[in-house]
Amino acid sequence: MKKLIAFLISLLFVASTFGIGTLMANRCGIVINEINTGEEDMVELYNYGPSQDMSNWRFYWQDQRGTSGNFRIPQGFVLGHNQFVILTEESGTNTATKLYFNSNIMWTEFESGGIAGALFDSTGKCIDYFRTEGSTYVPPPNSWSGPDMPYPVTNNVGYRNSDIDTDTGKDWSVGGTNTPLALNPGQTGQSSCNSKALPMAQILEILKANKDKE
Repeated sequence: MKKLIAFLISLLFVASTFGIGTLMANRCGIVINEINTGEEDMVELYNYGPSQDMSNWRFYWQDQRGTSGNFRIPQGFVLGHNQFVILTEESGTNTATKLYFNSNIMWTEFESGGIAGALFDSTGKCIDYFRTEGSTYVPPPNSWSGPDMPYPVTNNVGYRNSDIDTDTGKDWSVGGTNTPLALNPGQTGQSSCNSKALPMAQILEILKANKDKE
């Protein structure tokens, strides 16, 4: 019993010292933060982590009518810490906060039958993704699980509703007003990347080391 009490005290000490909060998976990098399926189809990205060179990263989109496409992020584009960028189907000159597809994303409010999108880095690794009801797209590495986002997307708006990423539709809400280049309701813009929290594996190593000294 004494050892159990000592273990619990050690756990509380580590938690209070290093600011351990929720043990749910917090996203520590770039996320797909918001989508709009209205007159101007667009995708908003947000960077929780350090500045990231996104040269030749790729955004893939699809819908259940069999249409799909890719947008390659231009060479030299860097997304800074706590910064946003919008990927839009419109034509124009790229800026630090808006990149232009110059090609239609075929998402529609009702006719698409379900939509999905995925962000890949320059090596082809899937960084983030989303899927709505009706879509059968399975984003690699096949870790997405239900429930999916509702579809049709109410008011054409879908957005992340917190800073926690569980790779499910629970991370997303639909409706309301589009908030380009701004945090969504429920977000702080901070994650475990921005705190002093230690990974759980490191916490367990500290506790084990203390226990071995007994």
